[in-house]
Amino acid sequence: MKVLRVFSRIILLSLAAAAFVGLTGLYARSARIPLLLPVEQAERQHRPSEPEVSQFPEFIGMFFFFLFWVGIGRVGLRLRLSPVPRSEKQPISLNLQRRRPGQAS
Repeated sequence: MKVLRVFSRIILLSLAAAAFVGLTGLYARSARIPLLLPVEQAERQHRPSEPEVSQFPEFIGMFFFFLFWVGIGRVGLRLRLSPVPRSEKQPISLNLQRRRPGQAS
């Protein structure tokens, strides 16, 4: 029974790896759509990686993009950005002690 389970997991991992290789090859063969004008293409290649404050709409857009990811981190990852109030002076217990076989839960 264990051998069957091991072989089924190996087959499943092999199928996932084959799908990944196939999708990677499909992505590599895909062609990029060229920009309309060579001037736009040259402008895009020489664009700085950080937003420029002189281009105000782009700067505001990148700011909201940053705020979006901060919100995702706050909600999705349950980050606590504010410290514990000092009035609560109780230590945090992680319940990491091992229970002995004779102890009741």
